[in-house]
Amino acid sequence: MTRQDLSHHVEEVVKRLPYGDVYAEAGESWSVDFDMDRLKSLETKEYAALGIRVFERTEDGEYHVGQGFCNHEEDIEAMVSAAREQAKWGEKIIVDLPSQSLVPTLDTWRDVSLDKEKAVAWGEYLIQELKHIHKKNKVFVSVDVSEGESWVANTAGFFHSYRERSFSLSCGFSHVEESGELVYLGESDFRFDIDFDFKRFVDKMSRLFSWSQKKAKIPSGYYPVIFAPESVETVLEPLLIALNGSSRYKKICRWEGMEGAQVADPRFTLRDDPFCLEVGEVYPFDDEGVVPKPLSLIEKGVLKNFIYDLATAKRLGTHTTGHGRRAPSSLPQPEFSSLVIEGGDMSFDAMIRSLDKGLLVYSTLGGGMSNVVAGDFSVNVELGFLIEHGEIRGRVKDTMIRGNSFDLITSLLFLGKEQEVVHGMKVPALAFDHVSVTGEEE
Repeated sequence: MTRQDLSHHVEEVVKRLPYGDVYAEAGESWSVDFDMDRLKSLETKEYAALGIRVFERTEDGEYHVGQGFCNHEEDIEAMVSAAREQAKWGEKIIVDLPSQSLVPTLDTWRDVSLDKEKAVAWGEYLIQELKHIHKKNKVFVSVDVSEGESWVANTAGFFHSYRERSFSLSCGFSHVEESGELVYLGESDFRFDIDFDFKRFVDKMSRLFSWSQKKAKIPSGYYPVIFAPESVETVLEPLLIALNGSSRYKKICRWEGMEGAQVADPRFTLRDDPFCLEVGEVYPFDDEGVVPKPLSLIEKGVLKNFIYDLATAKRLGTHTTGHGRRAPSSLPQPEFSSLVIEGGDMSFDAMIRSLDKGLLVYSTLGGGMSNVVAGDFSVNVELGFLIEHGEIRGRVKDTMIRGNSFDLITSLLFLGKEQEVVHGMKVPALAFDHVSVTGEEE
């Protein structure tokens, strides 16, 4: 099965379904990787796959769902038969598939290209610049390019595809100090064009390295903590679980029945924008053929919406929000697209200057061990710095922070002005008071 003939296969397969849909994707990706200052690999991968969801009316008079997947055209017939057979024992459900509709045009296929020679030149340049920070730094760089197309078709008449070309760059370095301690600093960026700000990469790594050269200790206690944009997901993860319609269906949603209630600080606004090209997780229609729109999740602290796919919305008696995402080998599930937290009015540097004593956190480890459904997080600080009298005093180690996201988000200490695009989100720094810190005692 190839990208060139996949559109034909989609068209033919949907004709064989009594009621259902087809999702297919194909493309090519390649990467250039440097490790320990040296070119390590140049890899190219091609992919093409097709999946179906079929609703069959069984002997009980109800509709049940089945699913199938293949990546070879000779397996299509068997896939359809197996999915229809599977539906006899599948979940009892049927959804209203979208019909043909007007699909917005998104510039996800930029008129730019990147060849391997230029990617190698980027890597060599970044190695040179990051070793200027310290000659003993061991640098890694990864440049990834992906070009692909996705198709959705169903028995209600929807048939559309869209192309996507994306680029990502990751770089950083490890540094072994005289004490033998290993310091690791890294940064990544994803975009639909190739206008990477290399100076920003290098300047940020230089600043973090400078801060890391001094060591500091923070006694256990409760302190104000600034979460840099890179670590905001530590606090955000429990909120996103609550905002996913699947949590409502599973009856584990902390905010069940609270639409319209004040659940966060009035300065806090969170939205999901599938058209936000700046962030990158965008699409003109979801993997079920539903055209989405920007969705306010929390507006000025007030809970506004949850996200749904077709099946979750059907189970709960509501409407999809266009967040049905899937792989060819799976059924759709509600997933967020590009998340945006609106910025505040305090600069990142001003936030640091405002603290007499506290912690600045850039990255954490171990979040999966916490009861995130209840909002709890208990994580090790992978990269964090002690703040005293408005200045960075040095890097802390053997430090842990604990808190509850639902409690903390009700009262922000500071909301950063500058937004960063990290981890599929566009977010500012967030600061909270009275966070539990278990530190390295003096």
